[in-house]
Amino acid sequence: HVVSVTAGEGAIWGVAFSEDDGNVLLKLDSFTGEFTTIPAGDLDHLLDLQESGIWGRGLRSTGDVGVVRFQPQSGRVDRWVPLPDDAGQPIALAVAPDSIWVVNYEQGVTRIELRPG
Repeated sequence: HVVSVTAGEGAIWGVAFSEDDGNVLLKLDSFTGEFTTIPAGDLDHLLDLQESGIWGRGLRSTGDVGVVRFQPQSGRVDRWVPLPDDAGQPIALAVAPDSIWVVNYEQGVTRIELRPG
C-alpha cells in the first residue's frame, strides 16, 4: 500500500513497500495514465519533489534514519543526510532551496542545511 504521495513534473508520485521488491517508487503520468514502478532503495516515506530530485525519509537496513534524494532518471538514491540522534521520528518534511525541514514526532523541527554536491 502507498504510504506517501507528492505531485510534480506531470505525474503523481508515491512510495510503497512490497515484501517481494522492497521500497518501490510509483509514478502515474497524469497525461497518459501510464503507471510505472521503480525500485526506490532506501527511500521509504515522506516524499517532496523538487528540481533536484525526489526527497524523502530514508531507512537503511541497519535501522539508520535520514533524508535521501532519489533520482528517478537513474533509479538511484544519490544523497543521504543522516538525522541527528536527538531528532526523533520524522513525520513530515519540506525541501527549501538550501535546506530540508523535518518535523519530528514529539521532538520539534530539525533543519538540515544542504550544501552543493
